[in-house]
Amino acid sequence: MLKVHTVERLKRDRELLRKMLLGECKGALVEVRSKKELEEFKAMGLEGKVEVRNLVELIRKVQRGEDGREDRFELAKSKSTPPHILEKVYGREMLDVYPKAMYYYLASNPNTPQWILEKLSSADWYEVRGAVAANPNTPQWILKTLAKDRSVLVVERVASNSTTPTEVLKELLKHKSEKVREKARRNLEGRRD
Repeated sequence: MLKVHTVERLKRDRELLRKMLLGECKGALVEVRSKKELEEFKAMGLEGKVEVRNLVELIRKVQRGEDGREDRFELAKSKSTPPHILEKVYGREMLDVYPKAMYYYLASNPNTPQWILEKLSSADWYEVRGAVAANPNTPQWILKTLAKDRSVLVVERVASNSTTPTEVLKELLKHKSEKVREKARRNLEGRRD
């Protein structure tokens, strides 16, 4: 699993930069969000030494319609991708034969527009519905619906979500699953602090 870092963090964390330059950060990725950051990344001497995710170029490819599935995966995973680009990613993925993984990343991304989260909340795959249930930007009315999902995993995610309405959490205290009840109890206790 890749550990994602920003150019901004590398400018502040000299030890991390040193480790990357020495090749000691296996599984690290630096996310570049602008032309200026790309120039700074190159000036740090990291080009070729660490994997880079160039969001600027990926977004341009999407806007030109020249993106591939891997490009869309990178954009869906990035917490820096703007909502209007995530909309394009979603629109292109609807044409795919097997969009489960992409839908999961979109459902997990806090920048995904609420209308897309609404569509994904009724996906056939419990993993996608669970990602919607865990997303801090999922509307409360969707969380209320997902609290009654057929998958216990989805309901557990609703019970753990800090934005789940208090009345829904109180109902989940009566759920048949001990895990759901425990997560709802912890969530409610955390609100009293």
